[in-house]
Amino acid sequence: MINFKALKKPFIIAEIGINHEGNFNIAKKLIFEAKKAGADGVKFQIFKPFTLANKMSKKSNLQKKSSGKKENLYKIWKKMELNYIQIKKLRSFAKKINIYFICSVFDVESLEKVRNLNIDAYKIASSDITDSYLQKYISKEKKPIILSTGMSDKKDIKNCIKNFKTRNLVILHCVSLYPCEKKQANLNRIISLKENFNYAIGYSDHCTGINAAITSIFLGAKVIEKHFTLDRSEKGPDSEFSIEPSELSKLCEDTKKAWLALGKEGFHRDSIESQSMLHRRSLYFVRDKKAGEIALNVKKNFPDVMIAGGLPPQNLTYEEDTRSEEEITKDFKEQAGILNPYVDFFYFDVWSSIKEFKCGINAIKEFKKPYLVGIHISDGTQLPSGEKISEIKSILDDNLLGVMLSCVSPENYETNLDELKKLNVPFGFKLNGFVTTKPKNGYTANYLKTKGNPNEFLGKRKDLTPSKIFEIAKKFKEAGATIIGGCCETGPAHIEAMAKLK
Repeated sequence: MINFKALKKPFIIAEIGINHEGNFNIAKKLIFEAKKAGADGVKFQIFKPFTLANKMSKKSNLQKKSSGKKENLYKIWKKMELNYIQIKKLRSFAKKINIYFICSVFDVESLEKVRNLNIDAYKIASSDITDSYLQKYISKEKKPIILSTGMSDKKDIKNCIKNFKTRNLVILHCVSLYPCEKKQANLNRIISLKENFNYAIGYSDHCTGINAAITSIFLGAKVIEKHFTLDRSEKGPDSEFSIEPSELSKLCEDTKKAWLALGKEGFHRDSIESQSMLHRRSLYFVRDKKAGEIALNVKKNFPDVMIAGGLPPQNLTYEEDTRSEEEITKDFKEQAGILNPYVDFFYFDVWSSIKEFKCGINAIKEFKKPYLVGIHISDGTQLPSGEKISEIKSILDDNLLGVMLSCVSPENYETNLDELKKLNVPFGFKLNGFVTTKPKNGYTANYLKTKGNPNEFLGKRKDLTPSKIFEIAKKFKEAGATIIGGCCETGPAHIEAMAKLK
């Protein structure tokens, strides 16, 4: 079923109308060409001639203008009428080639004629916007509704909508002129329809060419209806404002390009565009300057910011440091001493064993500063050393700021969430975007093979977009996490997304 509210691209209707001139083969050919051109649906007009005109009706100027002939209106409609068998075959053909079959029905008798054909949607023509009896009758079919609004005002539209129980309705802006000059198209009415009615909005175009229809996309039209013919030179009643197959193909292509160009409303920075942030004006140093000094200068302007002194593993990342405690402690102390004048706390970044944390705590004792623990777990529930998270509790002291899982996948963090909670300390995470941190044949072998570039063998996930990271972080925050961050393969856009949770 067509869902007008949830359209992911413009919905193009080739309005065949009466351009088949009562000829079944032409009607079938029009359906085929519409599908070939890329249209989403075809629309026919189903009627009884006597409900539109009588035999004494005045002669038609429209027919005279298009064909040079001047015929009685009743005769025109009679000539264009399709019988039930023909409509049934056309509906079957449309279904076979996978194009929606839509009908304007002008009277109850015509509706009764086609109601068992499972029509995909019904249209209320502009001329019938005040026909509440017909509208209520169509409403019983429980099908998507297309409402054309030529010659109508806001009150007419509101009264008409009341007769339909479905929300699957699209309102078409329409100017009942045949053809309609560009200066008469009044496309800005599409904006008014969007502001006043909570339904999908579209445009029924009677202008020559396709420019007006494409422009309507930029104003909010989701559905475009355009009269369609095989050859304008045949001079049918609707030929002048109809388009041919090549024009319909271009209309389908160009409207979809226009739709893509619209993007999203609001102020935001696209994740792709974020890469261009590198091109913004920035500072550079004309003389050497210590990173710690730069950080302290920044803090003067942002006093609430805390500066972390990151202490990385003293051996390979994601693997246990098997050296002696004396060696590990010595290395940590040396690095911590360099960082100490410039930092507010130390961060034990991506460590893989309880021994390392014990060494780190001892190494920074003389500096009397708090520390944040960053535990790494590649998979499962154990550190690379084989130890459990709970084992760290015995070595923690009052200088602890919190414990987080560091450089782990969202799935890994979720697996270990309950264990973190059991520590009864502030906790959180620093998520990575790697496919794995435990590659085949081991991290060391791969590290040496690629000369130290983990990106080449750990892989990058494509599913962790900034918006996805935001949803994940939001879920974890609601589960109690108070320390939130990103690690390898997360960029500025990911951090910006997570920062919205503050």
